[in-house]
Amino acid sequence: MKFNLIIIMYNLNCHKSPIVNSLLEIYRNSNLSHIRVFICDNSTKVDIKIKNKEYCGEKEFVYVDMNGNKGLSKAYNKAIELINEKEWIVLFDQDTLIVDNYFLELEKSITRNKHVSIHVPIIKSEDIIISPCLLKKMKVKQFRVEVNKNYSDITAINTGMCINKRVFSKTGGYNEDIFLDYLDHYFMREYYKYYKEVAVINATLIQSFSGHDNSSFETSLLRFKIFLNDFFVYCCEAGGGKIYYSRKILLRAIKLSFIYKNIAFLKMVLKR
Repeated sequence: MKFNLIIIMYNLNCHKSPIVNSLLEIYRNSNLSHIRVFICDNSTKVDIKIKNKEYCGEKEFVYVDMNGNKGLSKAYNKAIELINEKEWIVLFDQDTLIVDNYFLELEKSITRNKHVSIHVPIIKSEDIIISPCLLKKMKVKQFRVEVNKNYSDITAINTGMCINKRVFSKTGGYNEDIFLDYLDHYFMREYYKYYKEVAVINATLIQSFSGHDNSSFETSLLRFKIFLNDFFVYCCEAGGGKIYYSRKILLRAIKLSFIYKNIAFLKMVLKR
């Protein structure tokens, strides 16, 4: 069974990436000749891009230069084009820690559920399960998830998600109108238009959001601008989506305005 791993890098050297290092540790302990790694580099720093390209050459990874930060959707789609039909694709964030049993449990789940085209692990951050979640129209809610079980009403974040390439022939790939936020949940909603179930495998990955906690005002303002657009695209196709969108962005703007003691976030909402 062949797996194609797509790892999105952004202004981080590959050798400092938790997913790359934990993956190499598994390589040392197991035979992973059936795995091909694609590094999609969204980096904007030239020195990092040069080092990442050299690193990929040394490790025999496929280096995909995005020529700047083009967002998740375009990076995923560019790598997916390089992968053969019917092969399995696994998505990873640069800050994910993978566990030894991940690929073993993935193979078990695929063998056991031949009719299922997406398999997802449990993702934890600071001991809290953040994925999978229930998907109710636009709403994403935490719930008590069980492993080795199939669901028809869940969503999951991108990292650790395993997708058969044939799915993208149906869905048309990732929506490039979404740069970053809610891309995963939008994709899962599209998936259920053609497929019935998603399998949850018996493996838990750790996701770090350490770089997000100490963001500057300027960085948070830019992230909020991206969120406003992405969340609108996610909500606009659902019934009642615009009302839900307006309420959510207003609450987030108020929260950020209190954190940074600056009403720029509220002004951004009022301009839409």
